[in-house]
Amino acid sequence: MIEIHSHILPGIDDGARDVQEAAALLALLKKQGVSSVVLTPHFYPDRQLLKDFLEQREKAFLTLSNAVEASEDRGEISGIRLVLASETLISDILLAYDRLEALCISGTEYLLLELPYAREWSGSVFRLIDRLIAKFGFTPVIAHVERYEAVRHKPEKNLDELIDLGCLLQMNIAALVDQSTRRYAMKLVKKGYIDLIGSDCHNLTTRAPRYHEFFEVVEKNRLNGYLTQWEKASKRVLSDKLP
Repeated sequence: MIEIHSHILPGIDDGARDVQEAAALLALLKKQGVSSVVLTPHFYPDRQLLKDFLEQREKAFLTLSNAVEASEDRGEISGIRLVLASETLISDILLAYDRLEALCISGTEYLLLELPYAREWSGSVFRLIDRLIAKFGFTPVIAHVERYEAVRHKPEKNLDELIDLGCLLQMNIAALVDQSTRRYAMKLVKKGYIDLIGSDCHNLTTRAPRYHEFFEVVEKNRLNGYLTQWEKASKRVLSDKLP
């Protein structure tokens, strides 16, 4: 299993507070069947320069990588593959940069993109996505599509438009695990809107990875065919990074 969306890098955003919590999250993911983890810390273009973000991310990555290497004799997190990426908030500021490949999933042309949490998405949101694709040539992976109020308000209109632009759509597994959101999430799944899934894990308590529960929901609701599709899609995204 590939974890496509996580906030495990220590001390860089609202995810893992320190290397101990980060290592514990990796150990939990490995126990739940995850072999590769895409590290997607938040990048807010209006709050931080790209250069500063990349330097901070590299420092956190080295700290975590050293912890993984030191744990090899324990076997708790040894062998897990770490892939650098970001969760980038959409902004017209991004157009001011010459290159954005450092924000993409390392070695690929896929960028995890976070959209506004407004009830309505104006045409300017879709035009900006189109301009970013035209300038930088990446494929946007829209983070946690089920969480946006605009999608809840007009799911078909907004999701169809994102798909028409060439975006992939990612759902958090908690949307299927939690009873309060399962019915809504199931509709999105069965209408074929979801390309990728991820835990979007941040910590060990309120936003922990829950793949064991997720697999139970998949089995109970006969979603195994979708799970196979999601696993194949995540492997395609990371095709250059996998053996």
